Amino acid sequence: MEVFNITEIPNGMSGFKIPKIKYARGSCTNMTIDKAYTSMYRWIKEKGFEQNKSSSFPIEIFYLSENPEDEKVEIYRPVNVYENLSRYCFTE
Repeated sequence: MEVFNITEIPNGMSGFKIPKIKYARGSCTNMTIDKAYTSMYRWIKEKGFEQNKSSSFPIEIFYLSENPEDEKVEIYRPVNVYENLSRYCFTE
């Protein structure tokens, strides 16, 4: 559930703010997430970016499906960018 103000959090849920910073985005499945992280870290280094470990944390979005063996996952890893990141996209 997306909300714009976390002053009232429904019971059983947690609230947190996602900083407005640059993220490297990758796609994989729940069965290949370990390989995706390895590839993403290599890609970040190859492109000359740095992981931003102080502003945020990796975000994983799981798209639940009828087949739990093959669920789509998006990974967002905070990065420090010194040029336009929009032309880069990582996909596992």
